[in-house]
Amino acid sequence: MRDLSLRVEPRAPSMNRAKARTRKLPLLTRGRLILGAGSLLGLLVLALAWSGWFGRTADRVTAAWLETTAEAGLAVEEVLLTGRKRTSKQALRDSIGVRRGTPMLAIDPQAAKERIEALPWVATAMVERRLPNVLRIEITERQPLALWQHRGRKVVIDRDGEVIAAAQPTRFATLPLVVGEGAPAHTAALLAVLAREPQLQPLVVAAIRVGERRWNLRLRGGIDVRLPADDVAAAWGELARLQREYGLLQREIMAIDLRLSDRMVLRMAPGLVPAGAAKGPGEDT
Repeated sequence: MRDLSLRVEPRAPSMNRAKARTRKLPLLTRGRLILGAGSLLGLLVLALAWSGWFGRTADRVTAAWLETTAEAGLAVEEVLLTGRKRTSKQALRDSIGVRRGTPMLAIDPQAAKERIEALPWVATAMVERRLPNVLRIEITERQPLALWQHRGRKVVIDRDGEVIAAAQPTRFATLPLVVGEGAPAHTAALLAVLAREPQLQPLVVAAIRVGERRWNLRLRGGIDVRLPADDVAAAWGELARLQREYGLLQREIMAIDLRLSDRMVLRMAPGLVPAGAAKGPGEDT
C-alpha cells in the first residue's frame, strides 16, 4: 500500500481580521495627514497674523464699507457748532478731524468729545451725529474767575480753581486778584460772599489766603480786613452795616480785625485812636 504524505498548509486568516488590518493602516495614515495639514494651517495663520495681513484686510473691508455708506448719502455735509467764544476754529477743526465728505459712520462721537475737551478753553463738549449728513457739536467754555498770584507769578483760574493755561493774565487784568497757597479752591466761595454787599465789593483790591484756612482782604486806600475762618458772610455783612451807618472806611484806619465774633479790633493810623474802639495788633493766624 502506498504511503500518503501529509502537507501542512498555513491556515488562511479569517475574513474579519483581514478587514481589520486593511482598515487600520489607512486610518493611521489619514490621521498623520490631518495632523500635518493642521500644523501647516496653524503656521500659515500665525505667519499671516504676524505680518498684519488680517488687520490690513479688515481695514480695507471697513474702508470699502464706509465709502459705500458715504456714496449712499451718509457723509458730512454740515457741522453745527455752538458755544464757541475763545476757542479757535482751527483748533476745533484739528481736534474733530473731519471734513466735508467724511463718512458719518466713521466718526466716533465719544472719541471726538474727548479730543475737544482736551482743548485749553473747553470745559465740556457734546458731539452728536444727525443722520444723514449733519454733525452737531456743542461746547461749554471755561469762564475766567480771578487772577491767582503765586510765587511771584500770575495765572488765570476758573470757578473750579483750575488754571486756564491758554489765558494771558494781561488780558484779564480787571479780574479779582487772589494770593497765596490754596487760594484757587476757595476763590469762588469767597467772591460769592463779597458779592452780597455790592457797595463794598468794588473796594476789594486783593484777597490773601492765610494759613490755608481764612482770608485777609486788601481794600482801596490800603486798609486790611482780616476775615474769620468761619461765618465769613456774617463778618462781611457787619462791616457793610458799619460802613453804611458810620462811614467806617472813610476814617484813618489801617486794619480791621473781624476774627472775633463779639468785637471788632481797629488799628488806627499813628496817633489816632477813635473813641470806643478797641486797639490791638491783631496777629495773623
